[in-house]
Amino acid sequence: MVLVSATALNNSPVDLLNQILLFQDARASTIDGIDSIRDWFAPRISAFKRAMHDAKLHPESDYTSKIDAIYAEIQSAVMEKLTIRRTRGNIVNEPDYAADLATQGIVFPKIEEPRELTYVMDERLDALFWKTLDILKHSLHYARYRAIEFLLPPASEKYRDAHQVATILAGVYKTHMVKRLESSFYAFKKSIKTFLSVTEDMLRMFSENKVLVIPELDVSDLLDKGLELDDVVSLALDKHSEKYKTRYDLCYPASAFNPEITEMLKHDRDALAALDAEWDAFDYDPKLSLFVQNLRTEFFRKPFNPSGKLVVFSESVDTLEYLDARLRDELGRDDILLVHSGNRDRLRTTIRENFDANAAGQKDDFNIVLTSDVLSEGVNLHRASVIVNYDTPWNATRLMQRIGRVNRIGSTAPSIHNVLFYPSKSGNAAIGLYQNSVIKLQGFHSALGEDAKIYSHDEMLRVFHMFNENVRDSVDEALRFLRIARNFRASDPAAWERIKRLPAKLRVARKGAAPQTLVYLSSARRKEFYIAEEGKATQISSVEALKLLEAKPEDKAEAFAGEAAVRNYAEVASALSSFDATSQASSTAIPAVAAVQTKNKTVLAAAGFLRKCSNWEKDGVLRFPRPGICDALQAVVAVGAYQHLETSLAAIAKALKCATTPAPEHADEVADSLYELFRTYAEQPEDSARQDPDTDPAVVVSETFLP
Repeated sequence: MVLVSATALNNSPVDLLNQILLFQDARASTIDGIDSIRDWFAPRISAFKRAMHDAKLHPESDYTSKIDAIYAEIQSAVMEKLTIRRTRGNIVNEPDYAADLATQGIVFPKIEEPRELTYVMDERLDALFWKTLDILKHSLHYARYRAIEFLLPPASEKYRDAHQVATILAGVYKTHMVKRLESSFYAFKKSIKTFLSVTEDMLRMFSENKVLVIPELDVSDLLDKGLELDDVVSLALDKHSEKYKTRYDLCYPASAFNPEITEMLKHDRDALAALDAEWDAFDYDPKLSLFVQNLRTEFFRKPFNPSGKLVVFSESVDTLEYLDARLRDELGRDDILLVHSGNRDRLRTTIRENFDANAAGQKDDFNIVLTSDVLSEGVNLHRASVIVNYDTPWNATRLMQRIGRVNRIGSTAPSIHNVLFYPSKSGNAAIGLYQNSVIKLQGFHSALGEDAKIYSHDEMLRVFHMFNENVRDSVDEALRFLRIARNFRASDPAAWERIKRLPAKLRVARKGAAPQTLVYLSSARRKEFYIAEEGKATQISSVEALKLLEAKPEDKAEAFAGEAAVRNYAEVASALSSFDATSQASSTAIPAVAAVQTKNKTVLAAAGFLRKCSNWEKDGVLRFPRPGICDALQAVVAVGAYQHLETSLAAIAKALKCATTPAPEHADEVADSLYELFRTYAEQPEDSARQDPDTDPAVVVSETFLP
């Protein structure tokens, strides 16, 4: 059993597949009805990529339905068979659990629909906003972050991925600038000045004939580890500054670069200087004005915010510092607490005393907390019931974490209010932030389940019907049947024991909605329900089977003769046949040499190489401490147990350049490498069979429904 976080940070189909592969062989899955889990996911991954692409090109399209359909399939075919999910709604809907909550005095607050705030710019500011976006998207070269791309040989030869690195860094900074514009005009103005300054710095490097290229950063990895875009950009600048001061041996003369880079830098400098001057001419902020207006009229209104506490999130520390100064000035409030990574630890006690409903010795020195995402995890802020997302985080699941700070057991208000400043349509067109957020959250809703809409009215909950309290989902149904079984065992233990002792192959007939037979089959490895009709058997979920099996006290059994007996025999046989076909496909019994069924080029290269090695071993070209090394490795590759084994074998094959026979001086090296891989991945007591093959299934019970 693996306990997982309630917030799935990485939940794309690729993420889910990689997590499942921690416990499943890629081409010998034990998930019912799926032989190769990697091949099963492949078309869903492709469909997801297409949906993401379409969402960016056509943001007005119904992309949530496409995402929902993909994840609904993953949920029903895979996740439902692997996970036990309990949302608050499931607990409230189950009478025994609800009674326990009442006994403890626990009430779950209701998360209200996301509340949108949209600010309006006047004609002049709107024109500058659009002009700025156009310059950020189309005019700037971001040459400051592309110097590595313009190195000439021989200096460029040490940077094999120079163009890719430059493209990534330039793209990250473009996104950073647009997000800063969406966060606050104050933060954007600071970024313009910083960008202008570092561009001028690089021009000075060229004039001084000492040019340092930007350090190579794994941007995707840094973002996945939780760093925000601002942090990544700051890290790049800090590393560059540090190297420029202390590592002059890394500097290149201006002559080492294509002269085009200096012209691009000058273009960027001039464009940034002009933008800087235009933005300095504006001293009003409609977004801030709307925020202040709501602070005065709505956010602290008693029915809306009974505790009088407010949590405001922003990704930009510059924006937070700006808000802190302006709110103190315009509202005259001194109860504002500013929290970021630099002071979080020092303020931990203060945060707890003022915002944690579970804290002893509560205080009211602070009623507004302005915070970056350093407080989106690991703290309780549930004396507050209103959060404001002043900007949208790049990782949409941060929104779920933010709400989780106030939506906790012991929350002091009956309702949680989630207020959002959505990205502007123009800004969203530049980076697709809204679509990325909705797609991420829709995937979570559809594949794993959630109690509430987090970000957008576009989010769909069709699969689990979670936002309709009168509709119960599959988990509620499973809990209901569990309660029926528990109550029966408690009320009549003798009957419970009698049923446990009944033999297998029980069969019964009764009236039903359609002429079909429900069959419950069990083997050493699998337990399955099938619905069989007209010679065709279809696997169904346990909840679907229990709904069919459930009978009312007045329901009576029909005589098991004639049509009932004939149909039962034929339809049970079709279920057994379907079970056997699936069992043979997914059996993890590994033969001495197994064929690899896949289209993956790396796997095919590894398997083909091992077939050659097996022949070389038999011919005495490769010598091992024991026989059958290559066959044993091939058996493990066949089921896809270890991806690293496949890549290692493919690398060895590539190094040999698919030679007909390895040269004598290389044969021992190849044999040693293969034997080491065998020791790591294939040498196990159950070497010839990773698990016992599946046994013949037993018919536990079958029920034939008569019209």
